[in-house]
Amino acid sequence: MNLDLVSILVPVAFFAGAFGIIAVIFNYLKNEKNRRYAMIEKAIESGQPIPENLLADPKKAEKRSFEYFKNGIIFLFLSAAFWAVFLWKNFNAKAEEAFPFLFIAAFFTAFGLAWMLIGWLRKNQEKNEEKAKNE
Repeated sequence: MNLDLVSILVPVAFFAGAFGIIAVIFNYLKNEKNRRYAMIEKAIESGQPIPENLLADPKKAEKRSFEYFKNGIIFLFLSAAFWAVFLWKNFNAKAEEAFPFLFIAAFFTAFGLAWMLIGWLRKNQEKNEEKAKNE
């Protein structure tokens, strides 16, 4: 593979992976919330009692923003380890052995950044909910 092609594909794959991970996580969270609301709606329409697990405070069941940040930091430290191994192998003239570590490091970096972005978005959401609650 041509070096110019690799230097283009690696960053593209990195950012595509990051956006893909973010999209999958947001899609899962949205589907879970919609499923919950649909079950509550069906129970109300049919006159059945609403199960306790659906009435529980969804904020307690969901992760808080700090937990997302914590997971993101863990994945970024894992990625730093793989980046270090990649650079060590690459500088020791073993470039062909280093590429698997590059892809693993890019994956963990994208995953860590995605978790941190979700934590940041959750933090903003929590602030907005507190502000609306206090008004």
